[in-house]
Formats: sequence, structure tokens, C-alpha cells
Amino acid sequence: MKTGKIKNLTILNYELPKIALILFLVLALVSSCSNDDDDEDMEEEKKELTLDNLKGSWIRIASNNISNDGIIIEMKDAQGTIADKADSSFSNGDIKWKDIAPSDTENYT
Repeated sequence: MKTGKIKNLTILNYELPKIALILFLVLALVSSCSNDDDDEDMEEEKKELTLDNLKGSWIRIASNNISNDGIIIEMKDAQGTIADKADSSFSNGDIKWKDIAPSDTENYT
């Protein structure tokens, strides 16, 4: 009778790692599956993105083109127009940025 118990324990010791490996693989497979709700959430987030953070006046400073430093650009809707050309070759009223769109909450294209 003692031999039967030892034999069963030995079999269990060999089977336990296999069961653990199978369980791990199943959990990894289930956790790697994507959820369609994530895609819907991203679409809703994109709809909520606005250009509100860009509205107003922007001044160019410390750039690699010193003659353009001091330009003031007025951002309205999806474009930026030069409000003060400073020492640049641009003219007041020129469109500097156009068709601006948010790509996420902090970046624009």
C-alpha cells in the first residue's frame, strides 16, 4: 500500500509541470487576444480631439533661423497666419500652417 502511494506521487510530480505549462500557455493565449471595444474607445477618443490647445498667438523664439525669430502666428481654426512678420521674409497675413489636425492629445499634423 505504501508503494502505491509513492507511485501515485511520482506520477503526480511528472504531470504537475506539464499541467502548469499547459495552464500558462492557455493564459498567455487568452490574454493576448484583442478586444473590439479597444478599437471603439480609440475611435471615440479621436472624435474628442480638438485644436483648442493651439488657439491663440504663438511667437517663434530661439530657432535655427534667427531672422525668423520674433514672428507672431495667430492660430485660428485649422490654420496659422502671420500676425507680425518681424524681420522675416514673410508678409503679414501669410498662411504659415494650414490643415492642422490632431493626431493625439498632444501632437498635431
